[in-house]
Amino acid sequence: KGAKGAKGKGKGPPPPPRAPPKGKGKEAPVGKRPSFRVSLSGLKHHAAAFHDLSFTDVKLKEEEWTQLHSLFHKEEVKKARGRRIGETIVFSGQDFQAWGIFMKKKEMQMDLQPFQLERALLTLTPSIGQLSPEDLEMMLNHTEALKLLLESEHKDKPDLRELESKLLRVAAVPRLPARLRVMLTMGTWRDTAALVSQNAVYIRRACEEFRKSDALRHLMALTAIIYNRVMWGEELDDSSGMAKCFDIKSLSQLKATKATQGRDTAHPPMSMLHFIMSLMRKQCPERTLNQVESEFKHVELAKNVDVGELTTILQKLQSAVNMIHHEMANHHEDYVHVFPPLAQNAPCASASSSDSDETCSPERRPSGGMPKSCLGKMTLLKQQLEEQLEKSRQEILEAETDGIELLKYFGHQARGSKGSSGSSPASPSSKDEAAPGEVKDFFKNFSEFLRKDFKTSWQDLDGKFKHALGRTPRTPRTPRSS
Repeated sequence: KGAKGAKGKGKGPPPPPRAPPKGKGKEAPVGKRPSFRVSLSGLKHHAAAFHDLSFTDVKLKEEEWTQLHSLFHKEEVKKARGRRIGETIVFSGQDFQAWGIFMKKKEMQMDLQPFQLERALLTLTPSIGQLSPEDLEMMLNHTEALKLLLESEHKDKPDLRELESKLLRVAAVPRLPARLRVMLTMGTWRDTAALVSQNAVYIRRACEEFRKSDALRHLMALTAIIYNRVMWGEELDDSSGMAKCFDIKSLSQLKATKATQGRDTAHPPMSMLHFIMSLMRKQCPERTLNQVESEFKHVELAKNVDVGELTTILQKLQSAVNMIHHEMANHHEDYVHVFPPLAQNAPCASASSSDSDETCSPERRPSGGMPKSCLGKMTLLKQQLEEQLEKSRQEILEAETDGIELLKYFGHQARGSKGSSGSSPASPSSKDEAAPGEVKDFFKNFSEFLRKDFKTSWQDLDGKFKHALGRTPRTPRTPRSS
């Protein structure tokens, strides 16, 4: 142990102690560093320049040193993550950052003052503070910090941080989380309802495209003829009986069925899908690939839409209606007494908004009609939501019914069907329900077949398989006689 040259931690001798720094000397009483630098070697070189100076005659007195210290000395302040010594902290770091960014953005955008934000919340008028749905969502996610601030024993102390002092007025707004939810619903319910309506239309039009597509009916007819002849030896025509049907999902397997001819050539063999599509193009030469794709333009839009997801969106709107009803029934007084808090520090002319129907006091309301109070706004919003919910439920029901009928039209029995097994496939039943995502999967599978298999095979017929059907089959090689 301790031998020289030994490897490993702790095997060699300890390092020598670090030498103290040279030439540091005594700290200057002035906090700022001098702007000149003089090395010892330079001082020795120019030492003759100091021989004629008399330092005793210019020596500073004690009061002059004190004056120098008071004028130029800078006290060292310890930094602690944006907090000054002696400050009282209530917000957590995440809440402080979120509210700090929000207030800074609003101050730069419109010089927002705390009383304006308080007024916007008390009157349920987001336009006063130019509060977007994203702003309201952020405030709603961090209301717990305001609740802690309001309940804190340090809220009346003068050493509270500036941001928390500003937000004390906001924290004191009654029923703050509920008010934020009401304002958020006021700003988003129309877009939400439009999204539900649009997606329901996508589903219904996609179902209609499946029923009316000439290209799909042509493809299915050729596939059925070949399928019944190859598998069952049956010739199909208009006078024949019911053909043995195939699942439309199995169209994607046509590409996997390869021809036996051409396996030993440089090019890959044709598939059954190539052969059927070549027949389609011979029988209907005026049809183009763009025309086929245009027949299913809404399928591409509906393939990511699930009826169950639309129902979930409506449930959120219904919960907003229930919340508004609860607030009006159980906290009526909190939404009536609005004007006294506003009249304290908020001048009407500077704080009023051009599109706001609230003023600082009833006396200063415009004479052109009775504006809506908070309760009036909530009543109107509740009425609008109930009407929209009824309309959206009907749209979703129609889309769901069309989806179930589409599955039955192509021979699918809905996985979630509750109807009797003996009912006719063409007769709709109000009790039938598709399993979650079943119609969506149907659209998605066909869209993938159309985009990958169908389109690629069409392009192959214009390229490497352009003259494949015109070639005569090769004669099998005669085996040699032994």
